[in-house]
Amino acid sequence: MEREPLKKLRRRVTAEAEFLLLLKIAEGLQAEIYLVGGLVRDAFLGRDTADADLILSRRSLEGASQFARATGGTLVLLREIGGMARVVVKERTFDFAEYRGQDLPSDLAARDFTVNAVALPLAEAFGEGPWSPIDPLGGIKDIRSRTLRMTSDRALLEDPLRLLRAFRLSAQLDLDIEPHTLEAVETYARLLPRCAPERIHQEWLILLSQDRSYSQLQGMDRTGLLAVLFPELTRLKGLIQDKHHHLDAFDHSLLTVHILEAFFQRPESLPAGWSKDCSPFFHEKKKKAWLKEAALFHDLGKADTFVEKGDGRRTFFGHARASEENFLTVAERLRMGNAERDFVVKMLGNHMRPLYLAREKAEGTLTRRALLRLLRDMHEDLAPLFLLALADDQAAQGPEKSPTQTEDLLAVLRQALALKEEVLRPIEENPPLLRGKDLIALGLKPGPLFGRLLAELKEERLEGRIKNREEAWTWIKAKVKDLGLFPQTSGPGRKPA
Repeated sequence: MEREPLKKLRRRVTAEAEFLLLLKIAEGLQAEIYLVGGLVRDAFLGRDTADADLILSRRSLEGASQFARATGGTLVLLREIGGMARVVVKERTFDFAEYRGQDLPSDLAARDFTVNAVALPLAEAFGEGPWSPIDPLGGIKDIRSRTLRMTSDRALLEDPLRLLRAFRLSAQLDLDIEPHTLEAVETYARLLPRCAPERIHQEWLILLSQDRSYSQLQGMDRTGLLAVLFPELTRLKGLIQDKHHHLDAFDHSLLTVHILEAFFQRPESLPAGWSKDCSPFFHEKKKKAWLKEAALFHDLGKADTFVEKGDGRRTFFGHARASEENFLTVAERLRMGNAERDFVVKMLGNHMRPLYLAREKAEGTLTRRALLRLLRDMHEDLAPLFLLALADDQAAQGPEKSPTQTEDLLAVLRQALALKEEVLRPIEENPPLLRGKDLIALGLKPGPLFGRLLAELKEERLEGRIKNREEAWTWIKAKVKDLGLFPQTSGPGRKPA
């Protein structure tokens, strides 16, 4: 009897013109064609997947080429050996390959995990009889028990990226990695650096974008894979912090990720007022993954800045800047993109500022100027910075932690947001008081000085000392005179248009 997941997938396959076209192309090539991998796996898991992995018994590159021409899709050759190609059709991908080995069972045995080693003959979907899965490794049983099991040790040795992929799939599909597979990961963890850094980085980001990445980080730590991927983190193990903390620097960093992840999953768990103030950020999937990355590395610099005083106190002055510098090494090693690198560095370098401002709030010394500078520096990244600070705060439960720190953080966030509406938004919604062309008309030559002068002018405006164009013009003339530039104006008392 055909199972319900198969019935649903069969209805979809027979209703979509692309699959009938694929079958006709395969018949024309006198090749057998099978659905395999994620599409089949996700059908049994009750997940919707738009993309399809296809195995042809022969001439898969010709099949991919014909399919691309017929659909108007884009053909990408992935690897000529093995006949691997991808066709992108209206944001859907169809991956083509030939048997790895002599036949289909050999191909399935060479795959990474049993849940990905189940095949369905495409021709049977359009026939009258039942649609029978080909499952020599027990993948369907593992799917039902929500177990992730490697097909063999050889599968991990052939492509060590699968060591990291095990944790990514476990998080993504809510599967438990079975003990023998975990033992194999521990045995072969040292092989991960053999993979291209771009591939490692892609798997890492997908892992961080999942709801259950914290538990996977724990598993990676237990198997030694996390230390291989990020040896910098091992320096935080056993590093006792000040008495605001109850954990060493490593466990504190992991707990910060865990708490941040809980905020994303359950915004209602945030303190009163935080969910509303930070809710727009919850829709930024990419930045949420980057923020978890920042949480993991936010105290990376403590290993370099640790000092133990004579009275037993421990200090880590400058650790935020040191964390920035250490993370840049990680970013370069994994070939991170500029946007991700810059966002994480920005979070690391500023992660203590909300906590410092909260302390000033409690002491009654918080100034409008300090809040304006925070707004200027963080701008659209204010919400993620405070979320990171709150997670950092809640991951520290030492005896000397202020009992009002969380409330003080919320108060600072509210003040900053109110100030943003009062001061920053009107400035952003109106044209600048002076532009580069005004400085040229003043007699200055374009160069780095332009940016510095206009940035200082914006700060003066933020702090309320300059309110209109006349005041801006007076300020800029005095500034360049102080710098000894003495530009020529376009005439006595005349101002640029």
